[in-house]
Amino acid sequence: MSHQTATPFRSSASDLLSGAAMISGDASRTAAVTFGITVPLDREPSTIRSARLVATAHGVYEANVNGSPVTSSVLNPGWTAYEWRLQYQEYDVTGLVAAGPRDVAIEVELGNGWYRGDLGFSGANANYGERIGLCAALEIVFDDGSSQTVATSPSWTARTSATTENSLYGGNASMLGSEAAVSLWQCTRCRSTARRSSHRSLR
Repeated sequence: MSHQTATPFRSSASDLLSGAAMISGDASRTAAVTFGITVPLDREPSTIRSARLVATAHGVYEANVNGSPVTSSVLNPGWTAYEWRLQYQEYDVTGLVAAGPRDVAIEVELGNGWYRGDLGFSGANANYGERIGLCAALEIVFDDGSSQTVATSPSWTARTSATTENSLYGGNASMLGSEAAVSLWQCTRCRSTARRSSHRSLR
């Protein structure tokens, strides 16, 4: 999807997320899922004035743009009271997009985190929900004032990652070559109650 703006980042981050879908993969609950999309830029990368990625999740995520991580922080978006709000992060990815090819690639690996982490002791196995999900949007502003937005939607792909086990309590296990395509689900639209995380990360 795309839209035109007169000034850079005229939309708020929460508005961008409101226009994105919360997507999920039909995979084993122990496996981390990788979501991805590659889209052609509306204009040449050299004409990019600014670009930002806004993301949140039911679970924890690690995002890459054009093959490079958008931040060195981990376990984003962090723990929250999921029944009331979601934290989101906003990343300046201008350099990653402007220095890349005409087709921009986004990949995000999603794990259970606190949302579906079987939390508690003595086998309590407490969870906020049974389906983890990702909600994200990349907004690109060009030097003529136009903009392009790439938001999570059913057009994204989903596959199991090399992370076959992921748990905050039990740890992670990986098996190279274990990736496999899975069905992608659109759970819902991102809730308007998303709030900026106190550990906003900008490169």
